[in-house]
Amino acid sequence: MVTVAVISILAAIGYPAYTNYTYKARRTEGTGALLDFATRMERYYADNNSYAGATVGNIMGGANTEHDYYTLSVALSNGNQSYTLSAASAGAQASDTCGTFTINSLGARNVSGTGTCW
Repeated sequence: MVTVAVISILAAIGYPAYTNYTYKARRTEGTGALLDFATRMERYYADNNSYAGATVGNIMGGANTEHDYYTLSVALSNGNQSYTLSAASAGAQASDTCGTFTINSLGARNVSGTGTCW
């Protein structure tokens, strides 16, 4: 009975720590995808002198990141001369407190959730 109690206590402490670690490790997929997306958007602008017509599909090939932990989107503004890119947590990452990562055409980074996320 003592063994069961000790295992229960260790599990109660260890599981939340493990969950937080996995969320933190998966964030690199979202932030990495956003930075790659921003680089590709700048290449698109250099080729077209505008962001007009830039979509997640024709820039990244799809809206989901490699392991489906984030969903990417783009919002164009200022006459198609600027953008805001977003990576919203999804799937197994949906409960992460960081929420949605964003980066704009000026390089400003933001997050909708709480904590140190970028």
